[in-house]
Amino acid sequence: MCRNTFFAAFLLVLSSTLSVGCNSGGGSGASAALSTPITGTYSVTAIVQSDTCNEADAGETEDLMITIEVVANEGNGNVRIAQDGVIVAVGDFSAASGVLNMSNSVEYDGRTMLLSRRPFVGTLQFSQSPELTFSGSYSETQAEDGCTRSVALIGTMQQVGPPASETLPLLVSSTISEEEAIQGNLNQLEDFFQLPCGDSGAGDVAVLFEAPEDGTYRFSTFGTETLFDSVLAAFEYQPSIPGALIECADESILPEELALDLVAGERVIVALDGEHLQNGGGGEFILSVTAD
Repeated sequence: MCRNTFFAAFLLVLSSTLSVGCNSGGGSGASAALSTPITGTYSVTAIVQSDTCNEADAGETEDLMITIEVVANEGNGNVRIAQDGVIVAVGDFSAASGVLNMSNSVEYDGRTMLLSRRPFVGTLQFSQSPELTFSGSYSETQAEDGCTRSVALIGTMQQVGPPASETLPLLVSSTISEEEAIQGNLNQLEDFFQLPCGDSGAGDVAVLFEAPEDGTYRFSTFGTETLFDSVLAAFEYQPSIPGALIECADESILPEELALDLVAGERVIVALDGEHLQNGGGGEFILSVTAD
């Protein structure tokens, strides 16, 4: 369940509390309303300007592809930023000023959730000249050693991105199918969910499943070797954030199984967590789905 290089550059970028300002390059400073919506796929270059811990990193660059979607109301803003279909930031965009204010935190279940491992805030300035571009910068200070890292961000529109319906809901990391199981380690993931039938405070993972046909589908952790008591829960699908709880299973046995009767095309979000504090309440897991 590795996230992807977006966290290593653009969001690890935006990892600690960041102080972001628009740089002077790339045509930033637009003050008039943009005639082109910012929804689309962008090529982003992250440039390390300075790093007091690793001075040799100055001048290093990394190229990324991200999708920016303007939506009605998602999380704590009306913009979602995604890579490979996974939402990694949300924010508010002003077409009049061309400024996008970003955050990787959302409110869910009465708690503030981080979409990456450390909090950040950020700003991007969009402009048209004539292609749609953005520029910005961020800096972060590592609390443990006081090092400061400064990075500039430059992006250019490449193509029209997917509609919001093709992007995973917030807090959902991937899709699952009968052909492909999901594997990872709960102790390396964020703790997003508080499952009512058992929750240790360990990390958890949520996946999206769409039934290919009418039938009963069994989600299970069969094959998981780490000794922890798994907890499975199913939520109603919403394009923004997981909906109401459908069912929660914790039989205090290993492995865990959850059966759902679904109709063709029905979508559900299935979350896996760990109960008890043995092995930190979680560990390496395999989550699969089969049809009866």
